[in-house]
Amino acid sequence: MTKDKKVLLVSLIIFPLAFFSYLNFMIYRPKVLHEIAVVKGAHTISMPNIPYPDSSIKLSSDVTSDGQQTILEVPKSPQEIMIFYNNALVSLGWTKDYQSSYTVNYSKGNERITITVTPKDANNSILSIEYSS
Repeated sequence: MTKDKKVLLVSLIIFPLAFFSYLNFMIYRPKVLHEIAVVKGAHTISMPNIPYPDSSIKLSSDVTSDGQQTILEVPKSPQEIMIFYNNALVSLGWTKDYQSSYTVNYSKGNERITITVTPKDANNSILSIEYSS
């Protein structure tokens, strides 16, 4: 048997087999045993309407074990950000519980907000807002 005949014979066997496999794959529909009514996943926590300083860039938002954390880059100094949140949150009924150089804790009933500011460079800061209820 010549080489060309062997190639033709192998092609005649492989091509229909590949076509049948592809066709079988395309028409396959798995049997549904029961419909899933509820999809369980991470519990979604909605943050209250916490204001952000102007021109803030949201870097990340994450659900933590206690609540939610949002990280922003803000074109302001840490002191300006602390003054902004003191004015904004106190006027919304939050009480300042603790303050250090770059961290402030506020509470309102069972809700807690922790504001942490880290200087990035001369004109920008990284702001972390942690909310829990």
